[in-house]
Amino acid sequence: MSELKADHDKSADELVRLRRMFHQHPEPAFCEYWTTARICEHLDRLNCTVLYGDRLYAEYPEPGLLNNWREADYASALNRFAQDEWIGRLNGRTGAAAIIKGRTASPRIGFRFDIDALPVTESADAAHLPFRQGFRADNGFMHACGHDGHITMGLGLAEALSRHADQLNGTFYLFFQPAEETAHGGRIFSKLPLIKPLDYLICIHVGLSNSSKIVCALSFLADKRYQVVFEGRKAHAGAFPEQGQNALLAACQAVTGLYAIERHSLG
Repeated sequence: MSELKADHDKSADELVRLRRMFHQHPEPAFCEYWTTARICEHLDRLNCTVLYGDRLYAEYPEPGLLNNWREADYASALNRFAQDEWIGRLNGRTGAAAIIKGRTASPRIGFRFDIDALPVTESADAAHLPFRQGFRADNGFMHACGHDGHITMGLGLAEALSRHADQLNGTFYLFFQPAEETAHGGRIFSKLPLIKPLDYLICIHVGLSNSSKIVCALSFLADKRYQVVFEGRKAHAGAFPEQGQNALLAACQAVTGLYAIERHSLG
């Protein structure tokens, strides 16, 4: 552990540089091509197996889920970053994984780090540190949820694990997951064949509360989404209004009713 801490202390400046680099280049869900390219480029220098593009999704059990990536977005990325060979290797899909082998095959331990940003315009106020120090994003997106920090944690962990793999028991899997903000990326990565054999899967997220607080739970802040369809019945508004069923009115009533349920930070 002392060696790992010493490594961290020596690499602190590099981790700050990486985090600020990713902060300055945010990309939204399923468009994280530049981000994935930089992750793969960094991992490729380490003692690990790097999976991306077809290498990551080749044996995917539910191909329909892979339709979340749009060809137009990939074409745009290829055009904007024409000299970036890593983007050309992704074959239209974002996200990556790294496998680091220790002294033994087990336990199999996975770590997940999300990589997408939000459609938020970052502040240009002089009091805003990224603006003041020159790493503010100016493309209409922002790592407002801290995923630039998550990526950096993942790359820092990959460096430490690969450097000390001969001293560690187990096989380590690092997953750099796209599209956390839409919840679709988690579903897609949960189906990866690499996930099922894991003994442990550790997912993290930075927060704004007490910096010393560590939360460990199976479903803390888990997200579930539902699609509700309201179906109406058409009728002539003047002649037979009583025969109609107004789907829009039902939807409005449902929304106002849901907001009658009090929301609270404590759940």
